[in-house]
Amino acid sequence: IPGIGGSEFKASQDIIWSAMDGHGGVFSHAYAANEKVWVNQDEAVKLVDEFHETHTIKEIKLIEGALESITKLLENKHKLFVITARPERFKQKVESWIEHHLKTSKIKVIHAGDFHKHQAASKSEICRELGIKIILEDSPDTAIDCAQNNIEVILFNQPWNQAVRNLKVHRVNKWKEAMKELSALIKS
Repeated sequence: IPGIGGSEFKASQDIIWSAMDGHGGVFSHAYAANEKVWVNQDEAVKLVDEFHETHTIKEIKLIEGALESITKLLENKHKLFVITARPERFKQKVESWIEHHLKTSKIKVIHAGDFHKHQAASKSEICRELGIKIILEDSPDTAIDCAQNNIEVILFNQPWNQAVRNLKVHRVNKWKEAMKELSALIKS
């Protein structure tokens, strides 16, 4: 889940969340199913770890339009990379997820380090090293860093990246829009 410094989640079911309030009491809040929940970095890291540890490859679904779009890119002989800062212990799961859902081993997975420990190389550095000119992203920090390093960014619109503004950032809502932007950028 991107934007780990302050992340948005959706409650999957009605739930009551309780935590120590730091003043000797307990803070509790009821969240309805599908309600948006914002959490701090430590909580986000815990939730991301728990998510990756408890969900199977089959349970983590593709975003609508992703399979068709990625398949088309591969058919057109584009080189595709997944650059991730997930902890190294999830490396095999990330690679297996790609092979399971996309039915290909043609996508190279690059592990940038571990964002939990703030030890990740920047995606812009990796893009420069590999000659990658366009990145698809939803993290605001990564989008800004890449744009400032002359890398075109197709930014999937999310609540956590609304403040991003840069001429190299092309905001999209769906994969269909991303493919149009990508096509235009490749031609230019």
